[in-house]
This record gives sequence, structure tokens and C-alpha cells, in this order.
Amino acid sequence: MGRKTKKEKIIAKLRRENQALVGLSRNSPEVKVSLPSSSLNNILVLSAPTTERTDYSFLRADLTRTLLFTFLAIGAQLVLWYLQSKGLIRFF
Repeated sequence: MGRKTKKEKIIAKLRRENQALVGLSRNSPEVKVSLPSSSLNNILVLSAPTTERTDYSFLRADLTRTLLFTFLAIGAQLVLWYLQSKGLIRFF
């Protein structure tokens, strides 16, 4: 991978500044950033997310699966303990 060009450095700098601006002003629908280079005098319009919705639909399935495996493991331990206490199986 070669060195970054001046244009790539400016774009990376603007991306970092835009992330900082979006973090500070969540209420503004768009952020305008102008490029300082004379060859890149166009204006970038980056839209900020107006409403953030987080999808937690996976959470119920994950918790259900975790509880199921937990109860199965505890049940298996209880069965093995019971069988060992009655002398039906011997581990050591």
C-alpha cells in the first residue's frame, strides 16, 4: 500500500471532523464541510442520522438460547450427581 495522496489526507481529515460534528450536533439534519484545497473547492453535504433506532430483536433469541443451555447443563449435573450418589456410575 503506497503513501496517501494529499487528496486522501484531506478526505480523511474531513471525515474525522464530520464525525466530531455529528457527535456534537445530533439535531441538525445535514452538515456542510468545504474543502480548503483550491483544486477541491466543491462542498460535501453529509446527512446526519435524524433518528437512531436500535434493533434488539436478536436479544430475546440469544437470552432464550442461553437460558436453555444453562438449564440443560445444570440438569445434566444433577442427573450425574444423583446417579453417582446411588452408586450406579463411578467416575473416580
